[in-house]
Amino acid sequence: SAGVADALRLVGFVDDVTPWLAVADVFLLASAWEGLPRSVLEATAAGLPCVVRDTGWAADLAFAPSITALPATADATAFAAALAGRHRRAPARLPRAFTEAGMLDELRTLYDRLCGPVIDDVELSRLRRRRRRSR
Repeated sequence: SAGVADALRLVGFVDDVTPWLAVADVFLLASAWEGLPRSVLEATAAGLPCVVRDTGWAADLAFAPSITALPATADATAFAAALAGRHRRAPARLPRAFTEAGMLDELRTLYDRLCGPVIDDVELSRLRRRRRRSR
């Protein structure tokens, strides 16, 4: 009754979503529960506006004005209304914190804070040589 049947494709599970994101106009995530959905990050990185059901994680993606977060109680009518609205394209780049390099930097910083600085390979070799000499 919403008139979307001719414009909607439900493709199921695929290994590589890149070709599907490249031809999409908008990304919709209606899951009733998600942690921080990687699919939204992928869609945002592909430049798609996203309409999502916020089950508690959307604040983590507040950097992206292209994400329309609907309440957890949103129904099909709410999604249809959001899809009919205007959407902003995603930012050209994700913030560094959402890139592999950014996540690794944050992980190393956390590890250093909790366990002390990590020594590099050069320092590790130096310590091993000194230990062998002291035997």
